[in-house]
Amino acid sequence: MEKVFITNEEKNTLANLQQETDQLVINLGQIEYQIQGLMMQKESLKETFRSHQEKQVLFGQELQSKYGNGNIDPSTGEFIKS
Repeated sequence: MEKVFITNEEKNTLANLQQETDQLVINLGQIEYQIQGLMMQKESLKETFRSHQEKQVLFGQELQSKYGNGNIDPSTGEFIKS
């Protein structure tokens, strides 16, 4: 059986396409790595957010227990009974 070879130009094109493919895979992997890191940060922030909300609710309940129903002006600290 006779061996058949592609031309040098075709060989170069094939090599260039393979290089481009390799670079795309690397770039996509880097992006996926960044996405995973961002997802972990997001989960951490969501937990912090939940904790913050709980603190707000507990503090609001403490104030309501101490002062009754009403509103507080955060800039002056004045309690306005409702």
